[in-house]
Amino acid sequence: MTFSLRDKRFPFRSLATVVIFLACLFEVAPAQEKPQATAVEKPNKQQLIKTLKSYLSKLKSEDYEGAASHLVIPSDIVIKPEMIKGFGNSENISLPGIERLAKEAKFGRSKDQFGESLVKRYASLVGTDVTETYGFKFKAEDGTAEVIAKWQDGKFKLIRIDDIRRIEYPKKKILPPVFEAPSKEALIATLVSIQNCLDDENYKAAVTHLKVSEKFYPPMLKSLIEDKTISADGIEVLKRDAKFGKALEIVEGYEAKALVKVAKQKSVKLEACYGFAHSAQGVESLAIAVWNKDHFRIIRLEAVGKLQANPSGQSEQKP
Repeated sequence: MTFSLRDKRFPFRSLATVVIFLACLFEVAPAQEKPQATAVEKPNKQQLIKTLKSYLSKLKSEDYEGAASHLVIPSDIVIKPEMIKGFGNSENISLPGIERLAKEAKFGRSKDQFGESLVKRYASLVGTDVTETYGFKFKAEDGTAEVIAKWQDGKFKLIRIDDIRRIEYPKKKILPPVFEAPSKEALIATLVSIQNCLDDENYKAAVTHLKVSEKFYPPMLKSLIEDKTISADGIEVLKRDAKFGKALEIVEGYEAKALVKVAKQKSVKLEACYGFAHSAQGVESLAIAVWNKDHFRIIRLEAVGKLQANPSGQSEQKP
């Protein structure tokens, strides 16, 4: 059966009446906008920088599982903490280096920066392929930083990180302190200047205080702190208690023979060498330097960092 608006059996006499009636019966829901499709993020420089910073942060906080989650790892390898412990302090990564990459490095496909064959070799080492690999190859004053990462599931996974610390902006140039003649004061000032450079991680400046080869790699000097070769406390003990003198007069026995060998290797005259040979707190410390016109350059440094300024209230120097 059908109804017509003109049919007496139909209770409404006009279409307008129908609309009003229906509106009273039902609450009309407002029209909803169609949800916009979420834009799929593409691999970009900002994302890779963010990944590098997150990786470094995890390493620094000793969250090795979290750090490993940023790496491309072969399926048959289980990462243990000791495998990546120390990576955060290595030459491969540092925050200042990452910041320089963010400012100056060109982001792009890895094959365009390194060549496809080299990228394939790096990728094969971790059991992946070169599909969707991106990164940086940035040359600076003291080295070239390399980063290769794979874009998968909307994020980067790191394949290769190398020498990011070496591209940090050059730090302030610091030269050894100048004096009119060799003295205890001059050698102490030189040691203090070295310590300051090391504390600031200004290894390149620290090298100028040493008699070393031109090919010497400055960041190796951070081991002087780690191995307790030098420290502010130790320098204070030498300043307070150690006797300063010519190298040939303050060392004897094995140390004298070793010093002759070192002087020969570094092409210096022993007659121009001065220093401290200090025995205290069960530690045999040594600081020998060659005088070069108006400043000292260190040729031998041993266990100065093991000395404590106040181990038990005073220095216990042997007679």
